[in-house]
This record gives sequence, structure tokens and C-alpha cells, in this order.
Amino acid sequence: MHGSCAGVRVGIGGEGMSKMKELRERAEEYAREHKKACEGWTHGEVEKAWLDDDGNICVQYEDGCWWHYRETEESLVWW
Repeated sequence: MHGSCAGVRVGIGGEGMSKMKELRERAEEYAREHKKACEGWTHGEVEKAWLDDDGNICVQYEDGCWWHYRETEESLVWW
């Protein structure tokens, strides 16, 4: 499954490194949850992460597949 994320990469300013680190940590957390929910994960590790125009985190994996992720009150959702 490929996500579609015509978004923007995170803008880097004076706080850039901490924002990038926070984004990467969140992406890794979401990836762990996604992998636990899927048997036989074949997409590899996180390759890159960015925010889309709506503020959702998008994560691309080593095989080129990527998803949007969003936390709700009930759970983490991806598409």
C-alpha cells in the first residue's frame, strides 16, 4: 500500500534540530505500532518522515512505500 502525501517537508529554522529529532522519534514510534499490527512486515525501516499540509506525519519506508499517520483519542490510524 502506498500512501499519498502531497505535503511539505518540515521547515527547519532555529529550532530545526529538535523539531527534526522529535519528528523522527514520533515516526519511529508510529512505525513500531504499525509493524506490531501487521504480520510479516516487509517494508523495512523508516527511511524518512515529514509533515503533510494537514499536520499529519508521513513516513516512508526502505521499500518506498509510505503512509500518513494520525493519533486519535482511541488509537493511531494510518492510511
